[in-house]
Amino acid sequence: EAFNQWSRFRRERNARQLPFRQRTVEAVSRLLGARPDTVEGEDAAAEHAQDRHGKTEEMLRLATEAAQLGIFTWDVPNDRGTWENARMWEIFNIPRDQLPLSSAQLMTDYLHPDEVENFRQATRDTLEHGRRFHFTGRFYRLPEKDVHWLELTGVRRTRAEDGASIIIGTAADITERKRNDDALREARLRLEATLSAVEGASWIWDMPYDRIIATCSFRYVPRAWLEQSKAGTIILVTLSGWLSGTGLA
Repeated sequence: EAFNQWSRFRRERNARQLPFRQRTVEAVSRLLGARPDTVEGEDAAAEHAQDRHGKTEEMLRLATEAAQLGIFTWDVPNDRGTWENARMWEIFNIPRDQLPLSSAQLMTDYLHPDEVENFRQATRDTLEHGRRFHFTGRFYRLPEKDVHWLELTGVRRTRAEDGASIIIGTAADITERKRNDDALREARLRLEATLSAVEGASWIWDMPYDRIIATCSFRYVPRAWLEQSKAGTIILVTLSGWLSGTGLA
């Protein structure tokens, strides 16, 4: 009976203390969780986010500089461009105080006439079919009007404010790469032409020797050596039987 009373007393005491324990655990959990529900927590979270954003921008800047890439945003409906780094002005040889090019200016003043339709097709593929924006073609680097090669790549995005289509991408002057590719292609064509000539023709090589050195013994000087030697040729050979001679090399 005494044991039953003691057990009942413990159950009642634990029941009375349970709400207090729950409140205590919840308070400690909030404290240890360090959730940003205070002004200090919000400031710390904002500072951390800003620090991460700054590091991301710095990494992006270093990567684009190493690859010599320009970064642009193209507002397609308004045909207005925003250039995000100095490399864009360098690629087109434009002063920094000049506004970024629109696509109309690019096609009229800079792109080679044979590349304009390719640029338009690349734009249609991106806007109408959702494909990745990619264009490679020749352009004039004014004012000298030197012909360079331009590569544009980008992705289509929808602007949240008005639903307009924008293209965010990179630009690169790939002139040196194209020249190397052309030189390699030309060398490959020359090699293929040479190999084709070998397969379909015979070669006559008439070049007399002025030195002949034999690395094994002979019983006599072969006539072919004499026929291929010019006047005054030195012939070094061991004249002996096949088995008794020793090599000179």
